[in-house]
Amino acid sequence: MSKQLKFLNSDSDIRAKLVKVAVEDLADALMELSIRHDDADTIITRLISSKKDNFKRAKAKILGLRRKKHFVDWRSIRIFRDKLNDVLAEIRDGAESPADGITLLVEFFKSDKAIVEHCDDSNGFIGDVFRFSASDLFAELASKCDDKKWISEILTDLYEEDEYSLREYLLTKSAKFLSHGELRKL
Repeated sequence: MSKQLKFLNSDSDIRAKLVKVAVEDLADALMELSIRHDDADTIITRLISSKKDNFKRAKAKILGLRRKKHFVDWRSIRIFRDKLNDVLAEIRDGAESPADGITLLVEFFKSDKAIVEHCDDSNGFIGDVFRFSASDLFAELASKCDDKKWISEILTDLYEEDEYSLREYLLTKSAKFLSHGELRKL
């Protein structure tokens, strides 16, 4: 973590200083942050939740994205981007197996139309979540999955329905987890 807090000088090592703080003090500070900031609450909830709870929460959020009714304008797009990245983190932290994570990621990718049609992504923040964050997580999980044929079938299905060119990066990443033979078939 290279980000520097503004009240510490540039020569300080934030992590080293935090490690020296008593666990109880850190817990109290995190609780205070979670009360003040929804983003902190989301991260803390994910950290203290079981895999099963994280997975269920991610699944529910994906279903909610598909039912989204209100439009996210350009002023709120960064907050929406962070919420999508939170869903991806819950998938990562909640998947019992790589296959479970991939299955839920497929649902996330299939939500792209509902997501894109309900926001102003003129700056590309939401597209980048799909192109980079979600595709990187897919590659990470797919590389740990033994059934590469199943992965190839998923990629084929996702790519065939790629209306917004948000899934094509999965194909670019596929060289990291598919053999040359599977790539040729794909």
